Amino acid sequence: MRFHLRENRFSGRRATGTRTLTVLLSALTMIVALCGGAVAAGAEPAAKLAADKAEPRMVTVTMVDYRFLQPSRLPPGQYTFRAVNRGIAPHALEIKGPGVENKRTISLKTGQSADLTVTLTRGTYDFWCPVGNHRQVGMQLYVHVG
Repeated sequence: MRFHLRENRFSGRRATGTRTLTVLLSALTMIVALCGGAVAAGAEPAAKLAADKAEPRMVTVTMVDYRFLQPSRLPPGQYTFRAVNRGIAPHALEIKGPGVENKRTISLKTGQSADLTVTLTRGTYDFWCPVGNHRQVGMQLYVHVG
């Protein structure tokens, strides 16, 4: 009988320990679920913030005498246009379109380059060289964004 009493005591402690462990595991599961929800809820604004701070896409605009060599269609987004003068005459890049008013680089000599960062939305943008009469002799390109 004595063995039987000890077994009951042990069984009683074991049952109490099991209940305590079950309660602790349930509480821990709820805490993890709540924290996981908070992280997931906070992740979306953080991801959007990271996307907003993403590096602009780089596009090289090669300027040769009286024309631009670059894509004429682009998706919307933020761009850094690297204007590189490969012509003999000095050239510059100027951009105008939806949300962009006359953004331009400095005048560049042969071999020089300059960067111009702009955000392009849907629409058509006018790219041209503002040096002398370069625009009038064909150094202009419409870029379609969309």
